[in-house]
Amino acid sequence: MDNLIDFQALVNSAAAAKEKAHCPYSNFRVGAAVLTEDKKIFGGCNVENASYGVGICAERTAIVKAVSEGHKKIIACAVSTALVDIAAVAKEKAYCRYSNFRVGAAVLTEDKKIFSGCNVENASHGIGSCAERTAIVKAVSEGHRKLIACAVSGDMDEILTPCGMCRQALKEFGPDMTIACADKDGNFQTFSMHELLPKSFGPEQLGF
Repeated sequence: MDNLIDFQALVNSAAAAKEKAHCPYSNFRVGAAVLTEDKKIFGGCNVENASYGVGICAERTAIVKAVSEGHKKIIACAVSTALVDIAAVAKEKAYCRYSNFRVGAAVLTEDKKIFSGCNVENASHGIGSCAERTAIVKAVSEGHRKLIACAVSGDMDEILTPCGMCRQALKEFGPDMTIACADKDGNFQTFSMHELLPKSFGPEQLGF
């Protein structure tokens, strides 16, 4: 199985499902897609209800669709569109008085926890922190050591990719991660870490 191609298909399905979200109360659209053992993909979106407890998350919508079709084993799930939304929210908190270039990021840990961050600038420019590294530090400081996905959101018409320093920082904790790079409208393109940082230096070069 080609994991990258399968994940890309999952991301595309989740993105399509997100467009169908019914979220009049939160206005927070989420799409999800699950991959079954026999390679079938089922997408789902969040469906809210005035009686909040009746609503259902995107992931559970996708799961219910898969199980109702007789599938009992799920081997992968994509929720990267949610990461893009969270990164966009984090961007609103950016402290960028010198560049006026807002960036938000969100990372997903191996145990499905999400940590977001924004760029934090400083008059002494080298002290500042990029959004991606802010999110990484928050995750690692809470004990997480494995990242499986990251989303980056900026204010540009084209997609925003991580800078070189952030690519190296992401590789330390997610050598096989997928990165979703978004434009100002939330449209995004996904890349593997190997695509963004080919022939890279890492712990393996130091014998770890």
